[in-house]
Amino acid sequence: AVGLVEELRMVKSPAEIALIRASVELASRAFQQTLRLVRPGITELDLAAELDRRMRKLGAERPAFDTLVACGRRTALVHASPTSKKLSRNGLLLIDAGALRAGYCSDMTRTLYLGRPAAEVQRRYAAVLEAQLAAIAAVREGVTAASVDRAARRVLKAHGLEAAFVHACGHGLGLEIHEPPRLGKGQQTR
Repeated sequence: AVGLVEELRMVKSPAEIALIRASVELASRAFQQTLRLVRPGITELDLAAELDRRMRKLGAERPAFDTLVACGRRTALVHASPTSKKLSRNGLLLIDAGALRAGYCSDMTRTLYLGRPAAEVQRRYAAVLEAQLAAIAAVREGVTAASVDRAARRVLKAHGLEAAFVHACGHGLGLEIHEPPRLGKGQQTR
């Protein structure tokens, strides 16, 4: 019976979708509130703790996973735990967070820049956004999870960034933070 329950849980009822949406909206509100604190000198740990506190204050049972905050070169690490490193001007900031609300998880990753980004940073950001939009546009009934991932990879390859895409394009949400389908290479789930 390995995987049977997980396969059944891929299909969400309207009520489950509403609960996931509420969790997403809660995490988004907490993120917006926490943005006011983003400035050079605050530590990754302090920013993560504040985001967690705000999610709980808005009604989250707890974070859906350990909140990730990374600045500078550490933003390239897929699962970077926050450290005592201070945010600096003219640097990237990665925040990956989610809330558990009414038993359902949310997950959002946001990239920010403190200061005025150089042309190369703007180019890469635009390429990632284009890849994300291409993946979203590829989502429709009957397509494979791999084809959604492939749509994003195609865009990044066109921008010379394919080697930097070391992760899957996405994953399902629900009672667990990572649920099928996994939107990645070779994933044939429709």
